[in-house]
Amino acid sequence: MKRLVVALVAAAAPGAAQVNTPPVPLVDTVITVRGIVQNRAAVGAGRSAWMVYLPLPQVVQRVRTNSLELEAQAAEAGRHVDEYVEAKGRVVSRPDSGGGFHLAMLDAELREVDPDGLGSTNVEMNLLQRAIVSVAVVPQRFAWQDSAGAPTHVTPSILFSIRNIGQIDLTLGFKDSNGIICVHVRPEGFSSPDERTWRYAGTSRSLRIGQAVTFRQVLPLPDSSADHAGRYTVVATLCDDTQGFDLRNQTGGHGRFGSQTDIEVRSGRPR
Repeated sequence: MKRLVVALVAAAAPGAAQVNTPPVPLVDTVITVRGIVQNRAAVGAGRSAWMVYLPLPQVVQRVRTNSLELEAQAAEAGRHVDEYVEAKGRVVSRPDSGGGFHLAMLDAELREVDPDGLGSTNVEMNLLQRAIVSVAVVPQRFAWQDSAGAPTHVTPSILFSIRNIGQIDLTLGFKDSNGIICVHVRPEGFSSPDERTWRYAGTSRSLRIGQAVTFRQVLPLPDSSADHAGRYTVVATLCDDTQGFDLRNQTGGHGRFGSQTDIEVRSGRPR
């Protein structure tokens, strides 16, 4: 059995489609990848499955894919939902009900790891309510097209989390559920008119985070937010009525529940 190590730095955004080169009779190898653990619809199989999502289609023994199904590992995968992990295991090809096939990782070893460029902020509301807010974009460095001008199909994802390290639960309310997490993208060296802001909806107007619990969200980086080559600052916060993004101001509003990171776009979008 051939041994192969694939070094990745990020996870693909939820919903990214699997891409295959022409089918091959057999895939059987051991690899190590980094990605996001999620329960998503299995491509071509008409069912949901636990998977590790990858940031770019990766070629494994002539098969190109951006997801690896964690076969018969629901319990272990459920302990890592929405986490960025290093996964190591044997990868094999499996037939789909639709006539195609997918890649599955057997007996995967999953280990949570910090993504490159992880930004963290300590938030202290009072002596009893404290939290650590973290944000990263994976991959941190990417190109929209390769050296030949072909699209790379990269799907950058924002990893946003709040860990309650206080002595009581955190309960936060919002004006409405249409703006729970706000993302702000600013190109390096440009003025405020070039800044772009998005609001991501939730399912409720309140958020409760228990003691020692981590709230996680995986969000797609908007396609138009970083379409030119260069460096960008990405800030993610809980939204409030003022939509404040000044992380130096810890005096009020949900905007204090935020952090920031930098990304580098090495090649802009095709025109």
